[in-house]
Amino acid sequence: MTNDLGLITRVNTVGNGGDVNVSYGGFDAWLLKINSLGSIDWDFTLGTEGADFGGSPIQTSDNGYLIPLMCNPGSNGNILCDPNLHSTSIGRAVIVKLDSARNIEWQQCMGATDHIGFTNALEVNDGYIIGDLLLQVMALLKARDIIWVITTRGDKLLIYGCVKLILTET
Repeated sequence: MTNDLGLITRVNTVGNGGDVNVSYGGFDAWLLKINSLGSIDWDFTLGTEGADFGGSPIQTSDNGYLIPLMCNPGSNGNILCDPNLHSTSIGRAVIVKLDSARNIEWQQCMGATDHIGFTNALEVNDGYIIGDLLLQVMALLKARDIIWVITTRGDKLLIYGCVKLILTET
């Protein structure tokens, strides 16, 4: 739900047609802002020429939007990931922050040697927690900076970044 009692949602689309006016090729994430009366206020497409799949977008406290994604590397479109970032990766986990006018404020790409992608986001004090459907990858971002990443692969738990643990005696 959005601050004006509307809804922000995402549909994965292929090509132009119907109400979809912009396509970058392959699958794209098509965002729809629907007002409280059920009419479309606006739409916005995120993607590259590869197969890009959007997760569940959220409205942020500054009236912008945060969109988790899985994107394949590409040079065409509005998702710009470093093509050398884990070049063997099948997909990249991407988070895009839009301002209230749907301008891209920032985007953050994470690569791996395996297929990864973000599907869920939650705003917390001073940042965002981002995760995938199976909670195999979770990240904490403060503004656009990655603070930490936790990933599980099989029976392994891997933590990347700076994590400070505070232990207290009981």
